[in-house]
Amino acid sequence: MLRHKLSPLACSVALITGCQSWPPQDPNRLPPTAALPSTSTLGEVQVFLWDNLSGTSVQALTSYEAFPDSPDVTQMLGELRGQTGRGDNYGSFVRGYIIAPETGLYRFFVSGDDQTEFWLSPSSDPSKKSKVAEVTGWTNALEYAKYSSQSSGSIELNAGERYYFEIIHKEGGGGDHFSVA
Repeated sequence: MLRHKLSPLACSVALITGCQSWPPQDPNRLPPTAALPSTSTLGEVQVFLWDNLSGTSVQALTSYEAFPDSPDVTQMLGELRGQTGRGDNYGSFVRGYIIAPETGLYRFFVSGDDQTEFWLSPSSDPSKKSKVAEVTGWTNALEYAKYSSQSSGSIELNAGERYYFEIIHKEGGGGDHFSVA
């Protein structure tokens, strides 16, 4: 049980100052997932979107033949929070880097409608990522305590180092959103 109410906006802003993505690219000509550019823009991250994709599970997105290299839409985010009210039957994929502002233990929280996963690598290497938090059903926007799986354990991060992350989100019907704090 959480003792203090989370401040998602403050958390998101604190995290996004250390998030990075690479320059926008034509979604029809994306490089293979493993080919991450060496340069990035501080405070911005891309979200890749696939439309007209039924189901509510993340697996419906990750098993889709167009995932991850051929999204229908690519947009920029200034925080780790997707738009609400976009529609139904779509999937979202965000990838980038978090740079810890100071060395210490961090906990990550995720909310989403419907299923949402947050993956983090112990380094800048995407191949070492593991799922640290997930929404197994759905939550209200910015609701971080509905499922115990929404919170990561304590993760030690070192100041100034880049840590690769991914957010995978699948929307079926009804409300739609995702966020990481």
